[in-house]
Amino acid sequence: MVLLKFDLREFQRILFNTKAYQAEANITPPIGDIDTYLFAGPVLRRMTSEQTWDSILALSVGTEVDAIKTDYSHKVTRFNFPYDLMTMDAIGGVLGKMAEADYWGAGKSRRNQQFPEADLASGPMPSFSSGKGFLIRASELPQHFLRMFGQSPRLLPDEGSREGSIPQALMLMNGPVHDLLAGRNSALMGAVDQHEKRGEKVEELYLGFFARLPSEVEADRIEQVLDEGMTLSDLVWTLYNMPEFLFVQ
Repeated sequence: MVLLKFDLREFQRILFNTKAYQAEANITPPIGDIDTYLFAGPVLRRMTSEQTWDSILALSVGTEVDAIKTDYSHKVTRFNFPYDLMTMDAIGGVLGKMAEADYWGAGKSRRNQQFPEADLASGPMPSFSSGKGFLIRASELPQHFLRMFGQSPRLLPDEGSREGSIPQALMLMNGPVHDLLAGRNSALMGAVDQHEKRGEKVEELYLGFFARLPSEVEADRIEQVLDEGMTLSDLVWTLYNMPEFLFVQ
């Protein structure tokens, strides 16, 4: 870089033309060793953004997450408004009230007073409150986490991405995921607290993140670092940042 006077474009030209950069990655054993394998097996791949988020929620919220739905379109069939008696401004006012969170509750009586002719053909639309913010499945609420991990914008079919990136790693290391998984309201930590022995707590964490028990080497190493001052909260952070959690084994 110094010899090139920090010309990044020229540096990239040289780098991209090296044999090391142009070499293909091996996703299967070398040809000479492949005869020992009856099947090549699937290529290692990362979970989709939706799978990643739902996996975090399964550990954080537990089975309660499936009780929370936001799509009530099947419960609202039609609205019968007297459009011939309403001006455009009046229609806009009614629609504005429909957007208010309390319209289907206390606001409904105000709507009837202003336009008693308006009739809601189907039942009222329930308001949404999870008690834990927007901790709902990926299919219920698109959000920044999903976009960061490659959720499809749905402009084209199958436009999602499983490619890793530095922002993804930073979001897991420094984002709100740790509070969800290691917080006092976490279903995972609730299960961990049911055990008295430290080794059993560690096993509960491994079963939650990896669906397996720690190996003897892992268990010994974890006991060592816990004796040195590492906390279970630190261990949670370590486990969900490991490739084994994000990649389909």
